[in-house]
Amino acid sequence: MSHVLHIEVCQRIDSLLSVEEINKEVQDELRMLNTLDLCAPIIGKHCSNNVLRDHVESISFYRSINESTNVSLNDGIELALHVYRLQEEEPAMETICDGDNNSDELPVATHWVLPSLDFKGLWESLYYDSDIKENSGKLVMKMFGELKQLLENPDALVCVLIDEVESLAHARKSSVSGTEPSDSIRVVNALLTQLDHIKRYQNVLILTTSNVTEAIDLAFVDRADIKQYIGHPSEIAIYKIYQSCIKELTKAQIIENEDILDISHLKANGYEENSTTRHSLRLLELSRESVGLSGRALRKIPFLAHSLYLRTKTANLSQFLRAMHLAVTKHKEDAMEQTY
Repeated sequence: MSHVLHIEVCQRIDSLLSVEEINKEVQDELRMLNTLDLCAPIIGKHCSNNVLRDHVESISFYRSINESTNVSLNDGIELALHVYRLQEEEPAMETICDGDNNSDELPVATHWVLPSLDFKGLWESLYYDSDIKENSGKLVMKMFGELKQLLENPDALVCVLIDEVESLAHARKSSVSGTEPSDSIRVVNALLTQLDHIKRYQNVLILTTSNVTEAIDLAFVDRADIKQYIGHPSEIAIYKIYQSCIKELTKAQIIENEDILDISHLKANGYEENSTTRHSLRLLELSRESVGLSGRALRKIPFLAHSLYLRTKTANLSQFLRAMHLAVTKHKEDAMEQTY
C-alpha cells in the first residue's frame, strides 16, 4: 500500500489560477526532485517553475512525529495536495453593551477569518511529544448569546479559544469558603449553563488552556471531552526546537552552514560519535541540560547566545553551541535567583 504525503500549498492572494492548475504545477515541480526535506518548506519564488514563482507563496509538508525527515518520491508515495489562500483582513472585534450602561461597549472577543495571515507559521513552530476574571455572570451569558448567532449558520465552523480558563471557571469551593468573591460563583454557574446550552450545535469547537489546572472547577473539567496535559518539552522535543532555530539562523547566515542530523538518524546509529555526528550529539547533550525550561524560554536561548556570548556577526556551529551552553547556564542561574 502506497504512503500518502499530505502537502499544503499556500496560493498567492492575487493568483487567478484554479486549484486544479496549481495542483498540477506543484505535482510536476515535486516529481522533479529526488528527495524532499519535510522540515523545510519550499518558497514559491525559489521554484524552478515560472508559474509557481508567480502564483504560490509556499509549499509545506505534513510530517508525523515518528516520520523520517527526508522522503524519496520514487518509493511509491502518493501526493495529497491541499491548496489554500491566507486571508489578509484585519480581525474584527466583537463587543457587547454593558448591562449597567448600554452606551458603553465592552470588547469580549476577536474574530479572524481562517486561514489568516496573522497565524502563519505559528503551528509549525510548536513541538510536542504526543501526536481576567469577569465581574458578573451576565457578561458571560451575553458573550455566549453573541456566539450563538454565529452558530446559527450551519456552513460556519466556529472555534472558540478560552485562554487561562481558570479566570472564568474558578473552583467554586474557594468562593464558598470565603477566599473568593461571590461573583465568582455566578460567573462559573453562568459559564456551565451556557456550555450545556451550546452542546446542541454541531459546528462549534471549544478549546481552553490553563497553567493552574488545580484552580479549575471540577464540574467544568467533567464537561471536557478531551483533557490533554502538556508539560515542559522533553529532551527530544527540545532537540527539535533547537534544531529548527539553528536552521533558521543558518538561513540568515548567522551560523555557518553545517549539518545537524535528525534525532532518528542518531538513534539508528546508536548515538555513536564521529565527525558527522559530533555537533548533533553536542546539541543532544545541550537539550538534556535544558530539560525543565519552557518552550518560550527555549526559543530565547539562541538569541541570548548570539547577543551575549558571540563577538562576531557569523559563527561556526561549534562556537554557537558553546554560546548556547553558556546561555542555558545563565538562564538557570537567573531563575534560581528569582526563586530566592
